[in-house]
Amino acid sequence: MQGVAWRLYGPRGVFSMMDVRRSTFLFTAFTAISLAACSGEDGGSDAGATNVDAVAHDDAAGFMLPDVTRPDAQPARDALVEDAGERCLANGTLPVEGTQVMAGTPPAAPKSPTDMPSTLMCGPKTNPIPAKIRFHGCLPVVGAAATRAEIDALQIAVFLAKDPDTQMPTDPTYDTRGVDRAPITSRLSPAIEIVENAATCGGGIEFTLGRDAIDAQALSPDVDYIIRTRSATVGANANVWVDQYHYNVNIDSDRLERGTDPANCFSAQDCSGRVDLVLVKRTALQALVTASGVAIDGAANLNDHVGSGHALVQMYDCLDAPMQNVAAGFSPAPAARSYLTDTLAFSAAGSGTTKSGAVLGLGFTGTSSATPRAIAVGATLSTDGTCALPWAGRKIPVYSDALTMFKLGRTSRIDD
Repeated sequence: MQGVAWRLYGPRGVFSMMDVRRSTFLFTAFTAISLAACSGEDGGSDAGATNVDAVAHDDAAGFMLPDVTRPDAQPARDALVEDAGERCLANGTLPVEGTQVMAGTPPAAPKSPTDMPSTLMCGPKTNPIPAKIRFHGCLPVVGAAATRAEIDALQIAVFLAKDPDTQMPTDPTYDTRGVDRAPITSRLSPAIEIVENAATCGGGIEFTLGRDAIDAQALSPDVDYIIRTRSATVGANANVWVDQYHYNVNIDSDRLERGTDPANCFSAQDCSGRVDLVLVKRTALQALVTASGVAIDGAANLNDHVGSGHALVQMYDCLDAPMQNVAAGFSPAPAARSYLTDTLAFSAAGSGTTKSGAVLGLGFTGTSSATPRAIAVGATLSTDGTCALPWAGRKIPVYSDALTMFKLGRTSRIDD
């Protein structure tokens, strides 16, 4: 049995932004923070989460914004210059992998959760390094605060995004017996440690993934992973958690935490990177559906895997900080869309993201338990509230009665 915990975000620092209309623009950056997802377990069936730390903690905190400085803040980047030209999008519509997505025009310039300008000039990525690292982060729960027993009922799995033998995308789902559809070569089994850390996680639980992993089970920078989280199907806390597929989980070589040197990452104990995960209770997802006021096929029963699929996408800048004032859209359109509030509650108002950086799509039809529905999500920025500029986009899979989580930003920028 393994344990798990995550944090959504908690950025501190100063970010630069670009005034994108014509000619040449200057961007600088000072510090960074990230969000995504992470967990691990033994092969075969999912591992339930258990605490391996000596400190006991009965309850996990619900979602909140931790008021701490991220330990993985990076020093300022050199100024970069880009000629954006006239790129205003008609009706806020942008192309995403061959699909037109209407995102709209944001109300104002993008900014971080601390209301500092977002960093929008990403610059070139460093070359991949042959290193081994560990992930760590915190667990914010959407819904009522999770009890220790509910955390123990969580099952987690870590997959390579691409099968190492075929280089085809990994299918992270499971069949009616609960067995992985992906080949065993696509699944990793890094160990997890969890500790109570109210200072770092805002009253929640901090986790470390893969500290002692070696060889093929070790995590590496510059590699994409998929994290699957689901609830146990038996016991008093069965069916607490939504089936979630967390895509785009990765740590770039130049995003390792301060104090680590990529050239000296000989083991996972030497170097680390931040990977945080948002976890959603089934009752919370059903509450979001109710708040939408729209009838969503299958939302009342999330066990039979025949209902609609859902997606929660978070917008990030070049230093992996969540962004406010980003417009986003889906194609095909879901039954309901919401720019979630700062605390990930449903809102029918707004024309751009809040401090959570999150947009929710509820009720994508055409899914099945065996075959996902490919949807396109696209995001736009603006500096004046009138000109929509392309930011990022990607096609992602959604699954029946499940929630696909995706981080849209540096690695999915349009025109990169």
